[in-house]
Amino acid sequence: MKPKTKLVPGAESVDLVANGEAEIAIVNTPVIVSKPGVELVGPLPAEVQNTTDFVFFAGVGASAKEPDAAKALIQYFQAPDAARIIKAKGMEPG
Repeated sequence: MKPKTKLVPGAESVDLVANGEAEIAIVNTPVIVSKPGVELVGPLPAEVQNTTDFVFFAGVGASAKEPDAAKALIQYFQAPDAARIIKAKGMEPG
């Protein structure tokens, strides 16, 4: 496979698939689902993934100008409606 492999940084691999220069790309799911002309066929097997590097946390700074609005946004991200949107963008809700 080495002669057929193209190593490119980040999202460029999806561009190669979209324009027909490559048949497959391995990259973060949100990059794939955001690119027209590319279809997400599924995740890599769990045993070859490192899911702990892509965990997101939210917090409100002590000097935030609108802490209530920030807290409301964080609450929204935890709601069932947000979970559907997060999944549609290729991520797993927490």
